[in-house]
Amino acid sequence: GAARETRRLGGEAAVADESREITEALLRVRALMGREVEHGASALEVLGQNTATLERTKESYEAQSPMLQAGQQLLKILKDQDRMDKLKVWVAFAFFISVVLYIVGKRVAYFLPGLGWGRGPPRPPG
Repeated sequence: GAARETRRLGGEAAVADESREITEALLRVRALMGREVEHGASALEVLGQNTATLERTKESYEAQSPMLQAGQQLLKILKDQDRMDKLKVWVAFAFFISVVLYIVGKRVAYFLPGLGWGRGPPRPPG
């Protein structure tokens, strides 16, 4: 009887120890799952904040989109005007060079009658 009772008590103690270990393991798993849930909740909160930031950025871009398009059109107009201004400068420069050459030709003809345009200096009558 006593040996059987000791064995039974030893078996109950082993079951109690095993039960305690299982309970502790379950508590650790529960704590770990709680931390993971908190981590997931904080990740969702950050994701929500990022979504709100993206929405504000999108709204800002949509609000500025017409201004950006108008700016592009103005830049195109400015580039076209720049090209026209450069063309005008080159035409004016070519005209200036033509006038200078004409004047130089007339002056050369005045001093050297055989080289330039025109008749040369007036000759005295006689």
